[in-house]
Amino acid sequence: KILSLVFLIVLGLGLQAQLAPVRWESLISLNATKKVVVADSRTYYLSQSGIFYLNHSDNELVSLTKADGLSELEFSTMAYNASTNKLVVAYANSNIDIITSDNKVVQLSDIKRKNINGDKTIYSISCNGAFCYLSCGFGIVVVDLQRMEVSDTYIIGDEGNYLPVYDIAFSNDGFIYAATKQGIRYAPLEGVNLLDYSNWSLVTAIGLDQYSFDFISFGAGRIW
Repeated sequence: KILSLVFLIVLGLGLQAQLAPVRWESLISLNATKKVVVADSRTYYLSQSGIFYLNHSDNELVSLTKADGLSELEFSTMAYNASTNKLVVAYANSNIDIITSDNKVVQLSDIKRKNINGDKTIYSISCNGAFCYLSCGFGIVVVDLQRMEVSDTYIIGDEGNYLPVYDIAFSNDGFIYAATKQGIRYAPLEGVNLLDYSNWSLVTAIGLDQYSFDFISFGAGRIW
C-alpha cells in the first residue's frame, strides 16, 4: 500500500509538471469545445471559457483569455488564415480579434460599432489569400489580414437589402459562393464590383433558390 501511494504521488507530480502551463479547470473546459482549427505549428480549440492551443513541437497546452488580451468572453466562431499565420476570432457581440503567431491581439470593432437595424451576428469565417470573409446577418464583411482592417462590405440582397449570409466558399475558377437565407448567391472574385448587389447571381438550378442554406463548401471540383 505504501509503495502504491508513493507511485501515485510521483505520477501526480509528473503529470502536474507536464501540464503546468494550463490550470486543471482549463483542461476540464476542453470538454465544451465549440470549434477546432489546425494551424502550421498549433492546433486551436475554441471553448466556452476561452481559447486554447496545443503546440505541435512540444505538446504544450496554452490558454488565451481576457488576461492575455482577448476582447470578450462570449465566443461565436474562429478561423485560421494560413497565408498570414493569424487566427481570427469572432464574438457574440460582433467584435473581432486578430491573433498573431506571437499572441499579439488586435481588436476590430467595426461591425460591433456599425449602426445596423438588424442582425449583426457573425455566423462563420472563411479565408481566401490574405483576406478573411465574415458571413454576417446583414451581408459579407471582408477583412484584410495584412493591414488588419476591414476592406469591404458586400450587401447582396435583392435591391441592395440586407440578407443573412451563413457561410462562404471559394471555387478554383475564381468565384465566391455565399450560403444565404434566400438560396446560394455567387459572383466572380475579380473583374466586377462586388459592392454592387446586381453583380451577384442566384443559383436557380433544381429549385435551390427556394431554400435557406447555412453551410457551403468547395471540394472535388464542385460546390457542396
